Amino acid sequence: MECNLLAGERGPSFMDVTMITNWKVLHIRFIPKSNEECDLSRENTRNRAAANPVKLEQVRCSLALPAPSKIPASVPLSAMLQIGKLIQPKVHAVTVELEQFDLKSREWLPPFEVKVSLSKEKFSSGAFRDAYEATVIAGRLQPGDKYVLKKFKKEQAKEVEKFFFSIENHTRKMNSLARNFAMKFGLDAPAEFGQTFSYTKVYLGMRNSEFVALQSYLNGTFQKYINNTGNIFGEGSELSMKAESFVHYSYVASAKQLMIVDIQGVNYALCDPEIASSTLMARDDTILFCSGNL
Repeated sequence: MECNLLAGERGPSFMDVTMITNWKVLHIRFIPKSNEECDLSRENTRNRAAANPVKLEQVRCSLALPAPSKIPASVPLSAMLQIGKLIQPKVHAVTVELEQFDLKSREWLPPFEVKVSLSKEKFSSGAFRDAYEATVIAGRLQPGDKYVLKKFKKEQAKEVEKFFFSIENHTRKMNSLARNFAMKFGLDAPAEFGQTFSYTKVYLGMRNSEFVALQSYLNGTFQKYINNTGNIFGEGSELSMKAESFVHYSYVASAKQLMIVDIQGVNYALCDPEIASSTLMARDDTILFCSGNL
């Protein structure tokens, strides 16, 4: 069946749509095809399909469902008023001047600055110090590494300064000496003893005229094996027995003058030691050790 658009009831036929001037009334003439013409048209269609075969490809598609209509929840007036308040950030960027102790040369290296993103809220607190999460932003330390910044509580800092003259002297003594003992213990222990303890590297520094310590963040379950009064926790476990061995080693290696106590950390990574000494006062009338740590 074919159709033509006519200019009038009897013709002539329009050859192009641009010839149509009146679209309100259109005259259409339907002309039936003969059987021979239909067969010829179907044959031409099959020939074109054979010359240009259609490639079928399986494609995964998802059915997109119409989004359900939602009615906005009512917001209380009190909540609306809170929206206008300033939301305080949980961290702030600070610059800390740090020092590092070199065990080989037995001296403190020149200070350097590092910028960290410091949490405003402490995540842990001990008898003497508060601990804050810190992430390195720029400086000599690797950016992105996590650390713990610890500072003495104001009420306890006065007590430490009373006995040690400065918090700095107290912190320097504790960490450098305990780390040295742990390294020697690892070298002297027999092979069958297995893995030994190590202390995290501690950087000492100043921030806003306040003495702080920055040490590597220990990821895992924190445990205390021996406290600063000699009490043993988890007695009978491999870690507790090795902690006892380390305490005894420090006593023998120092000719019975010192003892590393307050053994704590995550597995074999230790932090925040305390040192007990046989002599309370040094020659300059300062107390040697044992003032407490986090």
